[in-house]
Amino acid sequence: MKPMNLGRARNLQRPEGVDTSSASSENDTLIGTTFTYTPGENARHYSDTMGIDIVTLNVGNKLFRVHKKKLCNAIPYFNKLFNTHNTNGKLENTATFLNDNPDYFDILLEWVYTGSLRTLEFTQTSNGVSFSWAPVEVYTLAHRFWVSQLMDSIMNEWIKCALLNDTLPSITSTAEIYAKAPPNSAPRKYAKANLLRRCNLHYAAAAYQSSMVYLRHLQKMVANPNTKTETKVLQKASSDPNAGTKINVMEPRFIELFGTEMVKLYVGPQKHLFRVHKKVLCEKIPYFRSMFEGGFKEAGENSASFPKDTVAAFDALLSWTYTGKLRPLPIHSMIFS
Repeated sequence: MKPMNLGRARNLQRPEGVDTSSASSENDTLIGTTFTYTPGENARHYSDTMGIDIVTLNVGNKLFRVHKKKLCNAIPYFNKLFNTHNTNGKLENTATFLNDNPDYFDILLEWVYTGSLRTLEFTQTSNGVSFSWAPVEVYTLAHRFWVSQLMDSIMNEWIKCALLNDTLPSITSTAEIYAKAPPNSAPRKYAKANLLRRCNLHYAAAAYQSSMVYLRHLQKMVANPNTKTETKVLQKASSDPNAGTKINVMEPRFIELFGTEMVKLYVGPQKHLFRVHKKVLCEKIPYFRSMFEGGFKEAGENSASFPKDTVAAFDALLSWTYTGKLRPLPIHSMIFS
């Protein structure tokens, strides 16, 4: 196999921000994954899908080497880029994306090779929330490269993560989504739907009261988007005290209703442990208010034992404490006399 041509190539006409000039390979760091292939009945499957040609993607300060056939079959943009002859009648084998984030490309290329999108994980801290990867930025990258299947997968993963963690984008995050996502794209529609949901919530914490003007700007923007309105929103976002953070809309409600102090409840003869927010438990059930806010020893220890009660009963009780709803009683658990 003859060496790859890493010399400077002439630019083709392509979307803004893409340069096919290559950097010297001497100092390049190869970023990638080792894939093991075991031949079987379909021993040619690997070759048929991967091919033998390799292309180089210089992304930011990182370098990726990718199977050309696999990449081009998955992403039409690269098929056009690498399978169209340049002005010298040659095919390109290198592309440079100096202004792109290699972390986003890492997710893109992982999807190309595995056919699966990386799971979006959610972490909540005292300062806000963070995702294991940036869904709006990766979506924008997929949109730029015309990968509709990946765009759909990103939205599905994003929505699933939000539902599992019961979270909504903050006001600032909504503005960030509008600033980064393409017009009329799924992330903007998702942000709009969640914004309308926020407007209908009746548990807005005091920390968000200062953002009501900002909220009205956003409402106008989603109802009738235009450059002037978006500029106002982004200006407000930059001056907002929460700017630069992704605050979970559930966090202020959670702190306000549940507090930060926990109590331990040991239930049944086996001392099954429940850890419960003291504030919500005491506010919902006067018995526990007397126990944990009175002069009893349980108040000092922040724990109590109920050896004669059943775990199932406490499980239902505490579920109601947090949700305000009693779980349906299964038919098979009912006793008829």
